[in-house]
Amino acid sequence: MLVDVKKIHEEYIKCYTNQSRIYMIENYFRTFDGSQENIVAFNLFPRQKEFLTNMTLYDGNITLKPRQTGYSTVTCAKIACEMILANEEKPLNILVIAQNLKKAQENAALIKQFIKQIPLWFFGKEYIPTTKAEEKQMWKKILVKNTMTDIELNNGSKVYVRAATPNASNGISAVSILFCDEAAYFENGMSVFTEAIRTTSTIKDKLVIMVSTPNGRDELYYEYYHNALKGKNGFKVTETRWTDDPRYNRFLKFHKEIIKIRENGEEYIDTEWLEEETIDKKGNVLWQPEKWKKLEGEGWKATSPWYIKSCLENNNDRRSIAQSLECSFIGSDAIAVEPKIIDMQKNLNVSDQYKTDPLQPDTWIWKPPISGHRYIMSIDGSRGDAGDNATIEINDIDAIDEHNNPCIEQVLEYSGKMAMDLIGELAYKYGLLYNNAFCVADAIGGYGDAAILVMLRMDYPNLYYDTITGKDYLIDTNLTSFQPNKDGQLPGFHSKGVRNFMIQNFINKLRDNVMKIRSTRVISELETWIINSTGKIEHKSGKHDDTLTNLAMNLFVYENNFLKLEKQKELDKAIIKSWINSLSNPVKPIKTEDSTIKYIEPNKYLDSKIYNSSNMGIKKNPYMWVFSKDLNKQQYRNPYYTYRYK
Repeated sequence: MLVDVKKIHEEYIKCYTNQSRIYMIENYFRTFDGSQENIVAFNLFPRQKEFLTNMTLYDGNITLKPRQTGYSTVTCAKIACEMILANEEKPLNILVIAQNLKKAQENAALIKQFIKQIPLWFFGKEYIPTTKAEEKQMWKKILVKNTMTDIELNNGSKVYVRAATPNASNGISAVSILFCDEAAYFENGMSVFTEAIRTTSTIKDKLVIMVSTPNGRDELYYEYYHNALKGKNGFKVTETRWTDDPRYNRFLKFHKEIIKIRENGEEYIDTEWLEEETIDKKGNVLWQPEKWKKLEGEGWKATSPWYIKSCLENNNDRRSIAQSLECSFIGSDAIAVEPKIIDMQKNLNVSDQYKTDPLQPDTWIWKPPISGHRYIMSIDGSRGDAGDNATIEINDIDAIDEHNNPCIEQVLEYSGKMAMDLIGELAYKYGLLYNNAFCVADAIGGYGDAAILVMLRMDYPNLYYDTITGKDYLIDTNLTSFQPNKDGQLPGFHSKGVRNFMIQNFINKLRDNVMKIRSTRVISELETWIINSTGKIEHKSGKHDDTLTNLAMNLFVYENNFLKLEKQKELDKAIIKSWINSLSNPVKPIKTEDSTIKYIEPNKYLDSKIYNSSNMGIKKNPYMWVFSKDLNKQQYRNPYYTYRYK
């Protein structure tokens, strides 16, 4: 049997490049395609390629996927590639844990199937057979161990497949690749994973993979997925929707219910459709994930013949469809924010394209300050040693969205554990950077007092003060260590009795898309906000809502102070205009005692160019920063009342 040595050398080079696993899988592996009911070439779709690339770049990987999108198969193919290419001097130990023994054995069979699809010359020239009988003998030499739960190659690489039990990793050490398949369905998942992850502790270049369909808010997969979104555990998330799979998105359409009005004024609901253009007779469409994500965020619902059939197979059960097809973590909890609102924010607004502060990596920055824009910065404190975090949120209240409509946009967020005096220093820096942002700090419980004190000592120019008299809401002076000043003012926010109103107002702004959420940390907290048995909105046990309450306070102060100041601004402008006009008359007639008329020359010291709003001797309004520098030339629109989002 002649061997083309040059070709073999070229193949080795291709298989050891950065894209080697993609090349190997697509050129050597075949798999069963249920939609065609046949064994076909393993052609990866774009999200699967992204997943393989992420496994090359990141030590920890986690997927969010619908059922039957092939990620377990892709991972088994990846494991087969790594075993084949492993060096004899550095063999791999691989541990695969599945929800039950049957699933674990299926994974072992898949890995072995892919290994045996590789040409024998990959294992060395001495393994190149000349007959079919020889080929069979060669595989016996290569597959040193070949059982339903254990595989070992002649280069020393081993695979152990186990069911998800607390002792699944017993007797296994120095694991280079840990693969948890359908992790959301592990019984006692956290304890299983905790024991398994210890087997990787001595390996420098380890790879941990967690693949699953959502199963409510389980203790393992759900926790790791959301901490990955927050950037807390080093895992890279690869998110896949059913519309990403070319087997399922054939003849893809989008529909949306629209309220229309008849000629007689009667309202009725009609369904509008958007049909994706097909590129062949099979109904395949161009893959446009960003376009589809935006449509879903705007309320359009995707459907296809496959999706309709799958819904019928799930008995049209909303919870089952949400989890198995739409990747939703809907559980038995009474969710405070509707999933469709959260999905809308995720699809339209959330962005992982942020920069971090080089000195503070827990700070995420989506947009730098814009000249002329007004910003509100809010601080929510913590002890710094408990489970909750201290947070800083900065919102641009003069933002303009892609449709040229006013909105409120999240531009900076800090969430981490830091002493509150240091939080004060950090907020001082960020506040000055964002055009002397108006700063409100939560002083309830006294945690925010240290930050406020630091900012007072550093003479921060724009702090929010509560006035304990004449307020529309109750100020509890027992919630702070500060004493009111001579004007009856307290630095910081002290109103405990408006929490429910604040939260509901925040939810309304999310629903109307007036508030643009950029942070995945906020989204992950929204998904654990529940309504308890007393009707109160709070975080689920063991979770936190630090960013949510901070943003709610931010919006509340804006609406209850800034909107009033906008009205006061118009009044001040009218007064100043009237006053200046009264000074512009060149002569003023007066009537004397003898009834004659005299004209008095205007006093040069009453010239309006000398007497103006900056030197009239009027007490400076502490909120004048929200007014434009030139009251006669620049006006700001109120983003809440000038436009309501559809």
